[in-house]
Order: sequence, then structure tokens, then C-alpha cells
Amino acid sequence: MYKVIAAFTKALDLSDIRIVDHSHRVAYIVLKLGEQLDLDQHTIQEAVLAAFLHDIGISSSQWRLESHHLYPAEELVQSHCRLGADLVSQVSFLQHLAPTIISHHDRWRGANPSKMSGEDIPLAARLIHLADRIEIQIKPEPYILEQVPEIITRIDQLNHFFWPEAIAAFTQLRECEAFWFDLVTANHQKEIAESLPIEEELPFPALQEIAELFATVIDLKSPFTAKHSRGVAATASWLATLVGMSPVEVAEIEVAGLLHDLGKLAVPDQILEYPGSLSPDQFRLMKQHTYYTYHLLSCLPQYPHLKEWAAFHHEKLDGSGYPFRIPGDRLSLGARIMAVADIFQALSEDRPYRPGLSLTEIRQILDKSVATGKIDADLTNLLMANPPNYLMHNGQPNLHK
Repeated sequence: MYKVIAAFTKALDLSDIRIVDHSHRVAYIVLKLGEQLDLDQHTIQEAVLAAFLHDIGISSSQWRLESHHLYPAEELVQSHCRLGADLVSQVSFLQHLAPTIISHHDRWRGANPSKMSGEDIPLAARLIHLADRIEIQIKPEPYILEQVPEIITRIDQLNHFFWPEAIAAFTQLRECEAFWFDLVTANHQKEIAESLPIEEELPFPALQEIAELFATVIDLKSPFTAKHSRGVAATASWLATLVGMSPVEVAEIEVAGLLHDLGKLAVPDQILEYPGSLSPDQFRLMKQHTYYTYHLLSCLPQYPHLKEWAAFHHEKLDGSGYPFRIPGDRLSLGARIMAVADIFQALSEDRPYRPGLSLTEIRQILDKSVATGKIDADLTNLLMANPPNYLMHNGQPNLHK
């Protein structure tokens, strides 16, 4: 669970070089503060898990950048804390983190929307608040040790915002050059991984809950994709049922559908909401999303086909798809199903440049893709002969036109 959530939250930090690895770095600082404070291992691990998820309430790349100001707008602070808490509350084994998520910007002396102050603020939230404000000051350039004096000065100026014991721990920690070097290298990820509990394989029901959570986060990124991931999951699992896949495979392809656009969290908002055909430069940026989906889902070795089913939905039978250029003879049935389901669902939805299409219009477009050797003819014909009984149109189930 820890490793999967760590991998998936990484997607949230890919949209801009200025915020790359934010959640992981915050988690690392929380880990080191916890060790400096001599907290017990379970408490540290739970705080690290909350740190991975602390910004799950912000999927917009623009809002994420705005949240990285030293003094972000109060409305943005409150909204993403509330939404993040609401999201984790929907996952049975993450519900207990909601109080930490909603309070991770709470100031020690009070005057917080949560009405809490001091020792009433969850301990993990106190650690994340300080860690978050340290991390957002780290820039790609200049050399990290040249940045440290300014970071320390700012934290010292704001020390009344933070838990005094956390400030005392940071006062010791900040003298260690290796702490800063770890933050700007891959070593912080290694240290986090070594600190996490040794887990058995992730049970499938838990994976389903995590997939539902991140499908919501993905689709919140743009109002034009408000139900896209769930629509693709529903269409893909329906088509998998029609073609005779086993119940286990149908359930797994539904999870792949929920996560197929995980990498879109790395795509800037303005591209997803562009009201027309993408320019060549914009399309080149868009092509990265399935690449990220594939590698982020590599954290699930017990479900090796999920990453292919999810990430190959823009590959084409003639080898002209992206980003892996995989020809049809190497595309599995699950990947072919996902490609058809993704196009079907996208055409049924309102987009910035057009309203959702009718079944007749969808059929015409799919037939062209079949004729040019892009998608599977048998799967397309099967789906159009037995369409789902609704289209996800404008975020609501509507009967077919």
C-alpha cells in the first residue's frame, strides 16, 4: 500500500519542474523530523503515508504551483485541505488520515479554520506543515547548500507558525549537509523505501479502492473529464465481459480503466482544456501521459498486465500509436479493449471544442479508425452491436441518443 500510494502521488508532482518530487521530499523531511524526535516507528510510518497524500486535494497543475508560494491564498489552502480529507475518507484503510490532511496547514498558535491549535493538531499534521514549508523553498538552481541559509532564515522568521518541538528537531537536522543532499538526489526515495513496513502483496480489494481514489483525482483535473476514467473503466469491463474474459480479468481491466490516465496528472491544465486541435508542441507534451502511466503502474509487479492494459490505449494496430509504437501483433486483448473503450468514451463526452456525440456519430468515427488499421474491428463491432446502456455525458449518465 505504501509503495503504491507513493508511486501514484508522484504523478501529482510531474506537471512542472518546480514541483517535481514535492510529496516525496515532504515525506522524507517528515521521516527525518520523526527520527530526530525519536518517535516510534509506526507513528513515523503513518506520518510519512499522510505526507505522500497531503496534497491529494490539488490535481490542477496551476493550483499546485500557486500552493507552492510561501504564503498561498487562504481559500486555496482551505479548499485543498478539505477536499483531500474528503477523498481519503472514502478509502477504508486511509480514513484515519483525514484529520491530518485537513490540518496540515494549521498554525501552532491557532486562528485556523479547523478551530484547532497547539497539541490538538494531529502530530503528523504538525510535522507535515513544517516539512511542506521547508520543501517549497527548494529550487532546481542554485546549488543546494547555497540555498540553505535563506531557507533557514525564512523558517526562523515563521517559527511561531510551527510546533516548537518540530522546530527544535529541524534546528539540529539542518546542520547535516547529507540531509540537504538527499533532498536533491534520488537518495531521499531510497531512505523512505527502507523506512516503510515490509508488506505482503497488495490485496486486490485494496487496489480497487486506491484506483477509485486516483480516478477521482485524475478526473478532477479538468471539468471536461469529470467522469472519463470511470466511463472508460465501465466501458472496458463491459466489453471484456462481452468478449468472454473471466470475472477476475474483468475486475482487473476495470482497475486498468480507472488508472489509464494516471499520467495525465503530469499534463498542464491548459492543454487538457484547449478549445481546439492541439498544436504540434502541445501534442508532443500530451504524448508523455501514457509513458508515465506505464512506469507508475510498474509498482504493481503482482499485476504485471495492468500497466500494459492501462498505458497502451493510444497504441495502434498499425504501429503508429504513441509513445511505445507497439504493433498490433504485440498488443494484448486487454490493451485492444482499452483502446476502443477510451475512444468510445471520449467521443461520448463534452469537450472544450464540441459537445458529446451520438451513437451514430461515434460509430462513423470508430469505423474510420478500423478502416485505417488503427483499432480492432471485432471489438469495435461487438461494442457497437451491444453498447452500454448509458453514455457518460457531461458527468451524468444519459440514455443513448
